[in-house]
Amino acid sequence: MPFRLSLMLYPRASIHAFIGILPVIEITLPTQFVDTAPSFMEVTFTVGALLSRIGSNKNSQPAEILTKNK
Repeated sequence: MPFRLSLMLYPRASIHAFIGILPVIEITLPTQFVDTAPSFMEVTFTVGALLSRIGSNKNSQPAEILTKNK
């Protein structure tokens, strides 16, 4: 009996499905969907570098305070 299944997965990964005594089936997305879709996507949030000192995330202070204390 067929049914629908929704999965959130890495597009280039494969899924190994098995039910009972039937052999394992490996399912992958067709490359035509995996390779062309990202070229039409746009980033809708801010992206950029995150600069910090190693180990300074617990007591981080603004740059003005750090330069006045030196």
